[in-house]
Amino acid sequence: MGKKSDLRFLRMILILMLCFSWGCTASARSRMMVNSMKPLIESINIAARKNIDIEIVRDSMPMGLLQMDGLIEASPDDKFLLATAAENYHAYAFFFVEPENKDASEGLYLRSRNYAFRALNQNTEYKKAGDGSLEDFTTSLESFEKEDVPALYWAAASWLAWMRVSHSSGLETMIAFPKIEAMMDRMLVLDETWNYGAVHVLMGAYYSHIPDSFGGNYDEVASHFNEAFEISESKYLLWHVFYAQYYTFAVQDKKLFIESLNYVMSAPEDVFPEEVFANLVAKQKAERLLKDTDLMF
Repeated sequence: MGKKSDLRFLRMILILMLCFSWGCTASARSRMMVNSMKPLIESINIAARKNIDIEIVRDSMPMGLLQMDGLIEASPDDKFLLATAAENYHAYAFFFVEPENKDASEGLYLRSRNYAFRALNQNTEYKKAGDGSLEDFTTSLESFEKEDVPALYWAAASWLAWMRVSHSSGLETMIAFPKIEAMMDRMLVLDETWNYGAVHVLMGAYYSHIPDSFGGNYDEVASHFNEAFEISESKYLLWHVFYAQYYTFAVQDKKLFIESLNYVMSAPEDVFPEEVFANLVAKQKAERLLKDTDLMF
C-alpha cells in the first residue's frame, strides 16, 4: 500500500473513530459507508459492461436494482448514486424488459427519470425553474457543469422512453419536448463525447421523428449519428443499430438499413472489449431488425 493509500486509510479510520465517539446517528454512519462505496459501484458497472454472458447480466440486474434502491435509502442525496440508479433502471428496461413487455417497461423508465430528476433537483436554480417557463428552464440549465451530464442524459433519455411506451403521458408530452430539447442542447455544449457520443445519438433518434414538412432536417440527423460514429470509432455497435432503426427508416433507405445492420452482425465480438455486453445485445437487435426488413420498408 502506497503513502497516499495509507493516508486515505488513516483518514477513514479517524473519521470512523470520531463518528462513534461523538455519537453519530445510524443514518449518518450509513450515509458515510454508502458514500465510500463509489469505487466499488463503478467497478461493478465496468465488470457488467465487459461481461459476455447476457443471461447472467439479465438475471442479476433485478437484485442489483433493489440493492441500489437500498443504498439510496441510506444516502438519498448522493448525486452519483442517483445518476447510477437512473442508468441501471434505464438499461434494464431497454435491454431486457421493453423488447418482451412494453407495458412493464413504463414504470422502470419512470423510475429512472425520477432518480435522475432527484440528482438534478439538487441544483436550486434548476429546481426552481422546473415547473416554470421554457425560458427560465433553459436559463437554469446554464448552471450545470460537465459532471452533471450523466444525470441530464438519463433524465432526458428516460423521459423520452417513458413517453414512448406510456399510455398516460398525454399533455405532458407536448410540454416536455421543448425542455428535453434544451437539455440535449446543454449536454452537447458540456460534453458531446460523454459515453461515446450518446447525446448525439439521442438527438439523432429524437429528430428523426420530425418530418421535413414540420421543420425536421434529416441531414442534421445524419450528422449527429456520424459524430457519434467518429467519437466511438464505430466500435460501439448500438449506435449503428439506432442509425438503422431511426435514420435509415425515416428516409426510407432500405439498402442503407441492411448495410448498417450487416456491419453490426459482421463486427468481431471483441471489437470493443470494454463494451462487449452492449455490442452483443446490439447484434441481437440487429438480427431481429433484419428479419423485419420487409415489414419496415
